[in-house]
Amino acid sequence: PDLIIDAATLTGAVKLALGPDTIGVMSNKKGVEARARLMTAARQAGEEAWALPLSHDLPNSEHLVADYDKNYNEVMESKIADLDNDGDAKFGAGTSKGGGFLSRAVAEKVPWIHLDIAYTAIEGPIGSPVPTLAYFLANGGT
Repeated sequence: PDLIIDAATLTGAVKLALGPDTIGVMSNKKGVEARARLMTAARQAGEEAWALPLSHDLPNSEHLVADYDKNYNEVMESKIADLDNDGDAKFGAGTSKGGGFLSRAVAEKVPWIHLDIAYTAIEGPIGSPVPTLAYFLANGGT
Protein backbone atom coordinates (compact mmCIF):
# COMPACT_ATOMS: atom_id res chain seq x y z
CA PRO A 1 0.00 0.00 0.00
CA ASP A 2 0.99 3.63 -0.50
CA LEU A 3 -0.06 4.54 3.05
CA ILE A 4 -1.73 2.94 6.06
CA ILE A 5 -3.71 5.05 8.54
CA ASP A 6 -5.26 3.51 11.61
CA ALA A 7 -7.45 5.18 14.21
CA ALA A 8 -7.69 3.34 17.49
CA THR A 9 -8.52 3.68 21.16
CA LEU A 10 -5.59 1.65 22.44
CA THR A 11 -4.38 2.83 25.86
CA GLY A 12 -6.31 5.91 27.02
CA ALA A 13 -3.00 7.51 28.02
CA VAL A 14 -3.41 10.15 25.31
CA LYS A 15 -5.83 12.02 27.60
CA LEU A 16 -3.02 12.50 30.12
CA ALA A 17 -0.70 13.77 27.41
CA LEU A 18 -3.06 15.94 25.36
CA GLY A 19 -6.42 16.23 27.07
CA PRO A 20 -9.79 14.93 25.89
CA ASP A 21 -10.11 16.98 22.69
CA THR A 22 -6.80 16.35 20.91
CA ILE A 23 -5.92 13.45 18.61
CA GLY A 24 -2.46 11.99 19.20
CA VAL A 25 -0.71 11.38 15.86
CA MET A 26 2.27 9.05 15.44
CA SER A 27 4.00 7.67 12.38
CA ASN A 28 6.91 5.56 11.33
CA LYS A 29 9.81 7.28 9.57
CA LYS A 30 8.29 6.60 6.12
CA GLY A 31 5.04 8.26 7.22
CA VAL A 32 6.47 11.56 8.51
CA GLU A 33 5.62 13.58 5.39
CA ALA A 34 2.09 12.18 5.22
CA ARG A 35 1.72 12.88 8.96
CA ALA A 36 2.51 16.56 8.32
CA ARG A 37 -0.18 16.68 5.60
CA LEU A 38 -2.65 14.94 7.92
CA MET A 39 -1.92 17.51 10.65
CA THR A 40 -2.75 20.26 8.13
CA ALA A 41 -5.98 18.44 7.26
CA ALA A 42 -6.88 18.31 10.97
CA ARG A 43 -6.49 22.09 11.23
CA GLN A 44 -8.61 22.56 8.09
CA ALA A 45 -11.27 20.26 9.57
CA GLY A 46 -11.32 22.17 12.84
CA GLU A 47 -9.97 19.23 14.85
CA GLU A 48 -7.06 19.35 17.26
CA ALA A 49 -4.18 16.98 16.55
CA TRP A 50 -0.68 16.80 17.98
CA ALA A 51 2.31 14.79 16.75
CA LEU A 52 3.81 12.41 19.31
CA PRO A 53 6.87 10.18 19.05
CA LEU A 54 6.69 6.42 18.93
CA SER A 55 8.20 4.79 22.00
CA HIS A 56 11.43 3.93 20.22
CA ASP A 57 11.77 7.50 18.87
CA LEU A 58 11.64 9.29 22.24
CA PRO A 59 14.66 11.50 23.02
CA ASN A 60 17.38 9.78 25.01
CA SER A 61 17.28 10.00 28.75
CA GLU A 62 19.55 8.00 31.01
CA HIS A 63 16.77 6.92 33.36
CA LEU A 64 14.02 6.22 30.81
CA VAL A 65 14.75 5.67 27.17
CA ALA A 66 18.30 4.32 27.19
CA ASP A 67 17.04 1.22 29.01
CA TYR A 68 13.84 1.20 26.97
CA ASP A 69 15.65 1.21 23.62
CA LYS A 70 17.92 -1.58 24.80
CA ASN A 71 15.03 -3.60 26.18
CA TYR A 72 12.30 -2.54 23.74
CA ASN A 73 11.65 -6.05 22.47
CA GLU A 74 11.90 -7.50 25.97
CA VAL A 75 9.35 -5.00 27.31
CA MET A 76 6.82 -6.14 24.71
CA GLU A 77 7.39 -9.85 25.24
CA SER A 78 4.45 -11.76 26.68
CA LYS A 79 4.01 -15.20 28.17
CA ILE A 80 0.41 -15.41 26.92
CA ALA A 81 0.31 -13.32 23.70
CA ASP A 82 2.46 -12.46 20.70
CA LEU A 83 3.13 -8.97 22.11
CA ASP A 84 2.27 -7.05 25.28
CA ASN A 85 0.99 -3.54 24.51
CA ASP A 86 1.17 -2.52 28.17
CA GLY A 87 4.77 -3.52 28.83
CA ASP A 88 6.62 -2.35 31.89
CA ALA A 89 5.00 0.67 33.59
CA LYS A 90 8.39 2.08 34.65
CA PHE A 91 8.96 3.16 31.05
CA GLY A 92 5.89 5.41 31.03
CA ALA A 93 4.84 7.17 27.80
CA GLY A 94 1.74 4.98 27.40
CA THR A 95 0.50 6.64 24.22
CA SER A 96 3.87 6.39 22.49
CA LYS A 97 4.28 2.86 23.80
CA GLY A 98 0.89 1.92 22.32
CA GLY A 99 1.91 3.43 18.99
CA GLY A 100 5.16 1.48 19.15
CA PHE A 101 3.14 -1.67 19.76
CA LEU A 102 1.02 -1.01 16.64
CA SER A 103 4.07 -0.12 14.55
CA ARG A 104 5.29 -3.70 14.95
CA ALA A 105 2.45 -4.80 12.63
CA VAL A 106 3.54 -2.55 9.74
CA ALA A 107 6.50 -3.16 7.43
CA GLU A 108 9.12 -0.42 7.85
CA LYS A 109 9.01 0.37 4.12
CA VAL A 110 5.28 1.23 4.24
CA PRO A 111 4.30 4.77 5.30
CA TRP A 112 2.06 4.45 8.37
CA ILE A 113 0.16 6.87 10.61
CA HIS A 114 -1.56 6.04 13.90
CA LEU A 115 -4.32 8.29 15.24
CA ASP A 116 -4.86 7.78 18.97
CA ILE A 117 -8.52 8.72 19.42
CA ALA A 118 -9.04 7.14 22.85
CA TYR A 119 -10.71 10.22 24.30
CA THR A 120 -11.64 12.29 21.27
CA ALA A 121 -13.88 9.43 20.17
CA ILE A 122 -15.49 9.23 23.62
CA GLU A 123 -15.47 12.75 25.04
CA GLY A 124 -14.54 14.89 22.05
CA PRO A 125 -16.39 15.93 18.93
CA ILE A 126 -18.76 13.34 17.48
CA GLY A 127 -17.21 11.50 14.56
CA SER A 128 -13.60 12.33 15.38
CA PRO A 129 -11.36 11.81 13.32
CA VAL A 130 -13.68 11.49 10.30
CA PRO A 131 -13.46 15.21 9.33
CA THR A 132 -9.64 15.06 9.44
CA LEU A 133 -9.57 11.94 7.28
CA ALA A 134 -12.10 13.45 4.84
CA TYR A 135 -9.99 16.62 4.38
CA PHE A 136 -6.84 14.52 4.05
CA LEU A 137 -8.33 12.29 1.35
CA ALA A 138 -10.03 15.18 -0.47
CA ASN A 139 -6.63 16.87 -0.77
CA GLY A 140 -4.87 13.91 -2.33
CA GLY A 141 -4.23 11.70 0.70
CA THR A 142 -0.88 9.96 0.55
